[in-house]
Amino acid sequence: MSGARPVGSVPRRPSASRERSCSGDGDARSGGTGGINSGRKAAPKHRPGSAQPRPGPPSAPAPPVAQAIRSASADPKRYLASLQAQCTELKCAANNATEENMRARTRLMALERELQKRDRLLQPLLQLKQAGMGVGLDVIEKLREERNMLPIFRRKAQDLQAQLDERDAEIKRMKIAPNFTRVIELQVEFASWQHEMRRLDSLLKDPSPESNPASKKEAEVHVQRSAKLEEDLAAVEKHRDSLVDEVAEAEADHSSWQDTYHEKEAELVRQQDATRDLAVAFKDLLQLGCTLACVVLQCWLGYVGSVEVLLDCCTISPIHTAQLLQP
Repeated sequence: MSGARPVGSVPRRPSASRERSCSGDGDARSGGTGGINSGRKAAPKHRPGSAQPRPGPPSAPAPPVAQAIRSASADPKRYLASLQAQCTELKCAANNATEENMRARTRLMALERELQKRDRLLQPLLQLKQAGMGVGLDVIEKLREERNMLPIFRRKAQDLQAQLDERDAEIKRMKIAPNFTRVIELQVEFASWQHEMRRLDSLLKDPSPESNPASKKEAEVHVQRSAKLEEDLAAVEKHRDSLVDEVAEAEADHSSWQDTYHEKEAELVRQQDATRDLAVAFKDLLQLGCTLACVVLQCWLGYVGSVEVLLDCCTISPIHTAQLLQP
């Protein structure tokens, strides 16, 4: 506070430029209220710069993440550029929030200093009361003015604490956002590739193993890796030779089984031909037997007819004679 203020007066809010100009010298002006025997001063027309509210930065617009993801398959370069722009926006928003948090903490510290000054003002009064001495009118008037300012400072402290909590929550929310974590991953990967690039540049500038220990160590690593690769190659070639032998054995096996298959197939063809010839011969024999049976039957029927004539002569029933002739 820059000075005493009349009771009941309402402080006016200064403009943004006036507020910025007053924020730097708030501590210098606040020194006038500390003395007990200081005279009554003129009332200020505004509150101290440390107690003035500061307008927060405009919130950064949400990046078009969905649109960038939809266009990723169409143009990867554009998607990468949009991702970099989003990373830049997130960094700017995080920096702005950190700066506002620092400013709010600074204002809170200024209010705490004001509170300490008022505590120092109350301590002599307490000592005077304990000693049984009186208090001057100027001190009483100053205490009245300070008493009227206490609720304002209390509300201001509460507002600043709420702003601090809000800024802390916003910073935490930004840090756990997927885009922010992806930014951190890309930064770590970029740092690793930068380290690898610097290492390769140093090797290219001085590739001699005698003068550059890093080149010597790199050559030793590559020699060890080459020896290991040669061992792996020998093992693979040995395995390939064993597989070639197995394939040759399998091919010989296959050829022998193929010959056996051809032999069995030829034998099956011969058996089928023999079976076909036998069936034809049996068919011919069956036809010949049928012909002979027909001839015998005709002869038999002729013989039976003559027998029936004889039986008719002997008055014997033809049905009974047929039953007798049945086998």
